[in-house]
Amino acid sequence: MFDTADLYGQGHSEEVLGEALHDRRHQAVVCTKVGYVMAKRLRFLGRLKSFLRPVLKAVQSVSSRAGDSIVAARASAISQDFSPGYIDAAVHSSLRRLSMEHIDLLLLHSPPVDVESEPVIAVLEKLKASGKIGAFGISVRDPLDADTFLNWQGISALQMRFEPDHAGLLGLVVERAERLGVGIIAREVFSGVAIKDPGARQQALRSTLAQRGIDVALVGTSNIDHLRENLAAL
Repeated sequence: MFDTADLYGQGHSEEVLGEALHDRRHQAVVCTKVGYVMAKRLRFLGRLKSFLRPVLKAVQSVSSRAGDSIVAARASAISQDFSPGYIDAAVHSSLRRLSMEHIDLLLLHSPPVDVESEPVIAVLEKLKASGKIGAFGISVRDPLDADTFLNWQGISALQMRFEPDHAGLLGLVVERAERLGVGIIAREVFSGVAIKDPGARQQALRSTLAQRGIDVALVGTSNIDHLRENLAAL
């Protein structure tokens, strides 16, 4: 299973994934997310990221205040839109970048709990009926939001952070999701684990997957050594 989003790399992540899977699409489950909107200036800067990265690092190393300003400017350029029209257009844009005819699992990307469910579910069901998506669900911003979204009709999966501080709450959510037939995707499973301790990371991954009701554990992999460590944990 590959998890991405139209926000990651301003769409570049989807393009790379599409290229990687072009001749082996049948071997993968592809999950992407929609709901965030980037200002045009941010999309433009995203295309220049590889050229700007050394400059940004230099600025941030000279002044933490400058680094904070960069983060704040980026945040101000991102908003959210969960209107039916935007969701429909975003899905078609993701399909184009992925070079795919359908998305196996579409997740709404950290929607607020007060988003109106009926029109959103209607457009998602329409996309599902047309074959553009296979299933839909929610990537929740906070585990506290999960119980609210489990009330939505038709969702197939919830994606949540898995942190030790929320163990009790997560257990209750997983138990309810299992009763409802909703899959659970765990992310940030290495939260609080020392990055330089491969044994601790492997144990965290094994512990997560050993929990009843956890269907997928997402593991970010930035180099081949991390990939080997994660595979060894399995």
